[in-house]
Amino acid sequence: MPLAWKTRSFERDGEQRFAMTIPWGDVYTSFVSTGIPNVEVYMGVPPATAARLRRLRLLGPLLDTGIVQGWLKRQVEKKVKGPSDSTRGKTGCVVWGEVTDAEGNQARCRACERPMAMKSPSPRPWAS
Repeated sequence: MPLAWKTRSFERDGEQRFAMTIPWGDVYTSFVSTGIPNVEVYMGVPPATAARLRRLRLLGPLLDTGIVQGWLKRQVEKKVKGPSDSTRGKTGCVVWGEVTDAEGNQARCRACERPMAMKSPSPRPWAS
């Protein structure tokens, strides 16, 4: 599923939030472990971000070329800095889940952790 394939709103802390779908490898493993065939993962973003990402998909064939991939990776290494240890220590995480069965019954769950306790041997756990 490409970025921003679907969008929706949900309520958090009494406010409506906008979210878009994101590709997530665990969607496959969630099917294997639960048997639920239509798992979607959303991330809260401003509506303009989802609109920009949808337009960016038009450049997919160009962005898939080795030359462009190499250039983009070099730009990330030069310009993108992750959060400091202090910032990560103060940052929270909210995970919200919702399930709907064939009859339309819904269940929701929300889990929060503040500050987020990410344990990884790498100072940049998202980097491979």
